[in-house]
Amino acid sequence: MASSRPISPVITRAAGQVGSHLSTWRRIEGITAAELAARAGVSTDTVSRAERGDPSVGFGKILAMARVLDIMPQVIDAFDPATTEMGRMRLMQSVPKRVRRA
Repeated sequence: MASSRPISPVITRAAGQVGSHLSTWRRIEGITAAELAARAGVSTDTVSRAERGDPSVGFGKILAMARVLDIMPQVIDAFDPATTEMGRMRLMQSVPKRVRRA
């Protein structure tokens, strides 16, 4: 069930940038949207929505497309805290297994 909460402009912009990059990578690889869809196991509509920056496209589907486009390592690295100075500094501190609020 989709959330009825409005999507923030920051998320909308980021989704648009990711979609544009996906489209560019697909064209660099020389494959059609239909080929990407078939190889990633998603619909052509999903590819189209992702490339247009629709933030409702599921994370797993974005990852499936990234795998086909051979950019999965970059996606994984984008979430790795060790790739930024701030992340490395925080990792040097004690990182809890989980965070709980009272």
